[in-house]
Amino acid sequence: MASPCPPQHHPEPGTISAAPYGPFAHRLHPSGTACSALMRAGSLGFVSGLIGCDPVSGELVSTDPAQQGAAVFDRLEAVLHSAGLSLEHLVQTTVYLTDFAPLPALDSLYRYRLSAPFPARTIVQVAGLPTGAAVQVSAVVDIYRPTIRGVATDAHPALAGSSPAGNTRADPSKQ
Repeated sequence: MASPCPPQHHPEPGTISAAPYGPFAHRLHPSGTACSALMRAGSLGFVSGLIGCDPVSGELVSTDPAQQGAAVFDRLEAVLHSAGLSLEHLVQTTVYLTDFAPLPALDSLYRYRLSAPFPARTIVQVAGLPTGAAVQVSAVVDIYRPTIRGVATDAHPALAGSSPAGNTRADPSKQ
């Protein structure tokens, strides 16, 4: 699916701050919520929990958890793209569900939107989520490099020339 925010350049060190990102930043969380969409801490970016809301109306896209999940991925992609990142930068997600029944459909969506090796994932069942949502996802990204098959690629210029042996994220079977 196309993201409402076009991809940008890879961020230079120090360019991601505590500010919310993108044209829909004001719609990322229920109004009045005191949080940023994306925060940087070193080489990691932390995406606040996102629910499946329409970026224009702020309303849930559907009562169907699978449709909410698709909207969450659209919003997650928009947050990342507005900071010059992509879903390939994901290293960990936490998925909050009000019911485990739609998990197979959501897992299918996860496999469709992401590629192997998949980011680490924790799934938690909760009693409730903001605005009656059925799904919420928070994420951690490596802001400097996307990963493919567990090996860092597209190294940031500051990391050029570093050996794979020094890469702590390298595939353990290759070490």
